[in-house]
Amino acid sequence: MHNSANLKITWYPQIFKKSLQHALIIPANAEVVNLVKITGLATALVLVALFNASAQTLNDYLQLAAENNPLLKARYHAYLAALEKIPQARALPDPQLSVNMFVSPDGLYMDRFMGRQLSEISVMQMFPWAGIRRAAQDEATSMARMKWEAYVEAQNNLFHEVRTLWYQLYETDKQLQLLAEEQNLLKTLEQIALVRYTTGQSMVGLPFSPSENKVSSSPAGQPAMSNMTMGSTPVNKSASPASMNNMTGSSTTGSMADVLRIRLQIKELDAQVAKLTHQRVQLSSRFVNLLNTDVNQPIESIDTLTEPSLPAAVEAMRDSLIVRNPMIKMNRWEEQAREAQLRMSDRMARPMMGIGLTYMIFRPRLDEMMNMNMGGENMLMPMFTLSVPIYQKKYKALKNEAALMKTSAQFNSAAAKTELENELERLLNEWSDNLSTLQLLGQQIEFSQHILALLTTAYETGNGNMDELLRQRQALLNYRKEQVSTLVAQHILLSAIKNITGTTSF
Repeated sequence: MHNSANLKITWYPQIFKKSLQHALIIPANAEVVNLVKITGLATALVLVALFNASAQTLNDYLQLAAENNPLLKARYHAYLAALEKIPQARALPDPQLSVNMFVSPDGLYMDRFMGRQLSEISVMQMFPWAGIRRAAQDEATSMARMKWEAYVEAQNNLFHEVRTLWYQLYETDKQLQLLAEEQNLLKTLEQIALVRYTTGQSMVGLPFSPSENKVSSSPAGQPAMSNMTMGSTPVNKSASPASMNNMTGSSTTGSMADVLRIRLQIKELDAQVAKLTHQRVQLSSRFVNLLNTDVNQPIESIDTLTEPSLPAAVEAMRDSLIVRNPMIKMNRWEEQAREAQLRMSDRMARPMMGIGLTYMIFRPRLDEMMNMNMGGENMLMPMFTLSVPIYQKKYKALKNEAALMKTSAQFNSAAAKTELENELERLLNEWSDNLSTLQLLGQQIEFSQHILALLTTAYETGNGNMDELLRQRQALLNYRKEQVSTLVAQHILLSAIKNITGTTSF
């Protein structure tokens, strides 16, 4: 079976939509357009059929989570909103338009030497000091990149949660499978014990079973005959195996206690199955809630989970942690944003310049002395404006604020780096411990299987002890369950390591 854990999906719904739109407008020929539509529709139908026909994999669940998780959507739309601030930051201030009209007792005009002025129209455009717009654009860009890293961090955390629950579902299913196999084996063993109890017969020719004519060695090396007495009661050579068992307490024949011990063990397994079944329902419910969608098919895991391996060397993972972790990258972008804000606040303390035009509308006026019209020509007047930033305290406060925020971002970056390095060391140590545990469990399972085979053969032939056999079976079951749990823990650790190191090769 394939291991579907090696994938990281970055979902860009807007980008996908735009790419699809561009793909549909490329063909210019109508026949080509029809062919593309038909081919695309057929491909979509095939993909939908395959998706519905086959069981969903971990990759499918990751994509569903990326498409439907509300927190991820919120972070992505916050990033899109931050992108819209970039053109706002680099834009010039809005120009000012003013229209003046004159009102006098004689009419809507004012007598001037150049004639009667009816109105004037002025347009003024202010220009910030050189470098302010660029600094504002850099700040907005860095803040948008911070929002993107916040989205990537939320996505990585979401995928880690999905994988963790999916691996826990695999662990539950695997343990249920182990319990079912153990129940079947115990039921078979119960039939053997029941047959031995009902027949009251022991096997013949056992290597360690008592025999009438067999002579054993005493501790002093003296030969001891098989008709030795136990206390003051001699053992009858012609006694049946059942009577021998009653007298000596040996396990050459079955007893009802053996059957009851097995049934008690089966009852304990039934209780464990019920508990794990309830646990799986809870895990499935949490998994579906994490996907935030309706999953028609039951949540399924893979049949076999192979032992994972680290994605890179330890030093490479440490370097990747510093370079690619979203939290550290967020702090770095914040440093750059505060640096741009510091440059902008320094230039805001300098004057702003404005350039404008004024258009004055005149009409001729009557000169009473000369009895003739005077003036009346419209005029165009350029203007220049300069702001005077005399209140410097607020600009100094802005500079101090930006400098302090930059220092805070640097300390946050150092603290996040230390915390993540410690977390990486903890995960790597736990990885190493689990690796050693897996190797030990493999050896314990191998030895337990050999021991169990010997004990089962001995019991089937009449020389075994049921208590010892059941203890060994329980020990083997515990080893197998612990092996599954440790293997799942390794995969969860690998997901956590890739999560904090920002590794994209999932």
